Amino acid sequence: MTPDFDLVIVDGSFAGLVCARTVAMRGLRVAVIDRKRDPGAQVRTTGIPVKQAADVLDLPSGVSRKVRGVRIYAPSGRHRDLGSDGYYFLATDTAALLRCSPSMTPWQAHACSMAHAGRGPATNLMGCVFAGSISPPVT
Repeated sequence: MTPDFDLVIVDGSFAGLVCARTVAMRGLRVAVIDRKRDPGAQVRTTGIPVKQAADVLDLPSGVSRKVRGVRIYAPSGRHRDLGSDGYYFLATDTAALLRCSPSMTPWQAHACSMAHAGRGPATNLMGCVFAGSISPPVT
């Protein structure tokens, strides 16, 4: 028998795991699939959450720190400085937030499992079957 889920998230990165955790905590049956075996492999994000995100995320202190300003570079080499009084960003070790390490609980993956969201590492999505009254997939 194949498992039934209310939601399948095809993205085991930071955004996908946050979404899975949030949805699972609201009582939906959710699965996360990702082709990467390790949640922290090949991270392609800045790892700099803005103040609004930092205020609602419960990030472990050992992998983040507040910074008052950031400099963002474009591929052309041009840059822009961002910052304001009373505002901050969090510089994070994004891979450590996503993966298992000997010294730390894998924060996001652990949070998902605690919320009963399943994760299928090293899984490619080959197709899916929709049943009942379902919204079309979001691409």
